[in-house]
Amino acid sequence: SSPPEHLQTYYPSYQLIFAFICYLKASKPELIDKIVNDNIDAKSLIQAAGIVSISGDTEYNHIDYLSKLITFDLASEEVRNKMIEEKEIFFDGYDRIQKNIMQTVCSWLSEMHIN
Repeated sequence: SSPPEHLQTYYPSYQLIFAFICYLKASKPELIDKIVNDNIDAKSLIQAAGIVSISGDTEYNHIDYLSKLITFDLASEEVRNKMIEEKEIFFDGYDRIQKNIMQTVCSWLSEMHIN
C-alpha cells in the first residue's frame, strides 16, 4: 500500500536546492561556508559552482531554473517579489515561499553524522 497522498508531497524547489548543495558539499565545500555565512551573492555562487546558462534549451531548463532559485534565495525582498510577479519562480500549493532555502539545507546536511 502506498503512503497517504499528503505524505507524497513533492517540493521541487527543495529537491533542486538539495541536489545542488550536495554537489557543492562534495566538490566545492568552500562555497558551503560562504552560503552559511551569507558571504556570497547569487552571480558569484552560480559562476563559482560552474552553472552555465543554457537558455532556450528545454532539455536543460532545470539548470536555468536552479540559477533562478539561487538568485531568488539570495536576493533582496524587492527582487524576490519582482521574480514572483514576473513568474520567474513558481511555488505550488505546498511550497511556502521561504528565504534562505540553501542555508536551511546546509544546516540539515551539517547535522548528519556517520556513526
